Amino acid sequence: MIRSFSHPEETGTASMLALIFLLMLLFFSTALFYFAQSEAKTYQRFERGILLQLEAQNNIWSVCELLNRNEDLQQRLTAAPEHIELLGEDTGSDRQGTCRIYGKLHGDKIILLAISRLETQRMRVIAHLKKVGNRYVIDHWEH
Repeated sequence: MIRSFSHPEETGTASMLALIFLLMLLFFSTALFYFAQSEAKTYQRFERGILLQLEAQNNIWSVCELLNRNEDLQQRLTAAPEHIELLGEDTGSDRQGTCRIYGKLHGDKIILLAISRLETQRMRVIAHLKKVGNRYVIDHWEH
């Protein structure tokens, strides 16, 4: 025969409080898990954005040097003011993302636009070049 281990005055209050406490603990741990997961995704997007921005800036530096060495490229840009010209495309060292560099003459400056893409994220960087002597140098950046 099974004997009951309960006391006649026991109503189960301690058990109910323990169950409520465990349910609250489960709820808060689940919320903390989703919050941490969301923060990790935000950090990954931020890190990828910084890498895309640096890639775009590096490509602008490369095109700026190419402009200074290549007279034909300078003439192609200055021949058609306000016309947007694709100056280059780089797949990057990891072969996952791409970066396209566009240029146009605007007044006395050349504007270079670099757009880096990786999966669904993209970053654009704009550099304004001015002519100093016989070379183009970066006057200022836009991000």
